Amino acid sequence: MNASTKDFNETHPEMEPGEVFVGNIYHNSDPKWSSLTRTYQSCRPGAKAYTADGKVLKGPRPVFVFRLEYERVAARAAKSAS
Repeated sequence: MNASTKDFNETHPEMEPGEVFVGNIYHNSDPKWSSLTRTYQSCRPGAKAYTADGKVLKGPRPVFVFRLEYERVAARAAKSAS
């Protein structure tokens, strides 16, 4: 990716302030959706999924969570892994 390319993993147009993009999934049919909603209370689906370089994906939807919750869960997982 060159410097002029927008990284949609960092600047997804549907991402709200204070959120992070956690991935694209096939909303209700993907077992990851159940796992994400159990792990993150703030988990919400978006409408349009993109590749990292901005191409629209047909089918999956983006998923966002609050950054603070994401960091808290990551820190807890790192602590339990050590």
